Amino acid sequence: MERFVSENPGPVLRIGRDERVIYSNKAGKLFLQEWNIRVGEKVPISIGNFSNRAISRKDPEKTQIKVGKRIYLISFYPLEAEEQVNVYGFDITKYKKLVSIQLSIFLIYFSYKLNIYFFHHIYYKNRCILGRDL
Repeated sequence: MERFVSENPGPVLRIGRDERVIYSNKAGKLFLQEWNIRVGEKVPISIGNFSNRAISRKDPEKTQIKVGKRIYLISFYPLEAEEQVNVYGFDITKYKKLVSIQLSIFLIYFSYKLNIYFFHHIYYKNRCILGRDL
């Protein structure tokens, strides 16, 4: 199992109740560099809050973080007996870009339809008020 975690291409960390990093696989070093810490040191307050909430509630927590130009979904899974969490990172950069593109396309289409609606509505309303073609 330990080999599986260490060879995981995604970031994997273990954080204790004291908010210190207990373990990081090779990919997890990216997070540590971003936070300017090493194994054995405390994580940033926001990450520590998610970690402790998962431990206290005995329920997973999730959040998104930006590391360089990449966006990660990170999940905190509590290990009840040890008062620690395993943290798994998933690169969702491409997904976020795709959603952004889809939203842009929708907004362009919606704006186009809205403009057509208002143009026709105003045109026909003015036509009826004036009683003639514009």
